[in-house]
Amino acid sequence: MSPRFAALTFCFLVALPSCGYNRATSNTPRTATEQLLLTDSIVQAVEASALPDVSGRSVTVTTASLAQDAEVAYAKTALEARLRRDGANVVAEDADMTMNAMIGTSGTDDRRITLGIPEINSVGFAFPGLYIFDFHRQLGFTKLTIETTDSTGAHVVTSTPVLGESHFNIYRWFVFFVFRSDDIFQPGYDWHFGVS
Repeated sequence: MSPRFAALTFCFLVALPSCGYNRATSNTPRTATEQLLLTDSIVQAVEASALPDVSGRSVTVTTASLAQDAEVAYAKTALEARLRRDGANVVAEDADMTMNAMIGTSGTDDRRITLGIPEINSVGFAFPGLYIFDFHRQLGFTKLTIETTDSTGAHVVTSTPVLGESHFNIYRWFVFFVFRSDDIFQPGYDWHFGVS
């Protein structure tokens, strides 16, 4: 090993621990990105659902889901807002129509592919990842089917199941070159130089 190479390697290793790295954390059950992915996928599913004509009619909304209470409440509120825009009078009971929103899923998926050294976080020590390539993809999904019944409980129509999907992707090359693609913050693409 040449003295020049050894000196450069030593300088690199000495400077490396001084690299700063801020990891995104959350004091809530979900990060802001996860919340945006969920709410965007819920709104997409509600807006894409085919609903019967509700103009001038009273409508009650009920829900059924395996999702958490917060997602169910948000989906119900989003559906009620759409019904009001469509001219319905949303009421708690004794309505002309009842719409049962069946939320098949509402959640996020997180996928990551890394070529290089991943970030290391331990007590009192944080080492930023040294990536040749890093792909981090977060997805939000909501599957929604809406069954409509009349005031007697007779079936009127059931919508085709709709899948709302939102995404947040980050690509990193050689640590500092970052490309972001999403539909929740500023839809489109963003290139920049940096670690986030």
